Amino acid sequence: MISIDSMTSLPMSFQTEPDADELTLRGAFEAWLREAVRVPLLHLRLANTLSMLEHIGSVKIARTQAGNRITARTLRHLAEETRHAQVLKRIVHGIDPGAAPDYDDRWLLAGPTARGYFARLDASVRGVTRGMAGDGGEAAYLLVTWLVELRAAWLYPVYQSAMDDAGVRFSVRGIIGEEDRHLEEVEEAMKRLGLAGDISLPGLLHEERSWFRRLATAMMNDAGRDLPDASAGDRSALGAFR
Repeated sequence: MISIDSMTSLPMSFQTEPDADELTLRGAFEAWLREAVRVPLLHLRLANTLSMLEHIGSVKIARTQAGNRITARTLRHLAEETRHAQVLKRIVHGIDPGAAPDYDDRWLLAGPTARGYFARLDASVRGVTRGMAGDGGEAAYLLVTWLVELRAAWLYPVYQSAMDDAGVRFSVRGIIGEEDRHLEEVEEAMKRLGLAGDISLPGLLHEERSWFRRLATAMMNDAGRDLPDASAGDRSALGAFR
């Protein structure tokens, strides 16, 4: 059985830069984002999908970290992830106050794939932490959080940039600041637990990139799906992003 405190480690500076496949995906998704935020109905579904992902993250924190050992820092993380879901929901209702009252798939982009993203991350991390001696539950929480925060550190700035370029008045700058702090905090906690240079991290990072590539591709492909109340103009515009 592996001990958390004595795992074979990589240097702390192990390679986390995006590989060629990740760079290609980022370029395509960023170009798609710049167009998506200009189409209100599509932007609405995008923001609602991001809101749902934040909500799923907050629920997972509440479920896996509940009990008498939950720390003040974890409680703050839980509260902030819940608030991020609310901020994104406000963007949704700023676009159309009567739309997307919930996270039904008709108001999402690739809803099943988005929900599956977290499930696949959990499974990947469990494969690493299952044999750990010590607090494997805390290790799993930190590793999933680390992967999600690394993704958020890229996604929210490019989303904000796309909105700025399009003259869209909404802001996720508060989310960006808090997600950056979450990443710093989780990396410090990983150091304390002996996870920061673990040899499994590059493999987990590769798997997250694979799962996100599947999600991002599905979202872009789902962009042209009609909503029940979409106008003919909206349908034409949405279809242009297939």
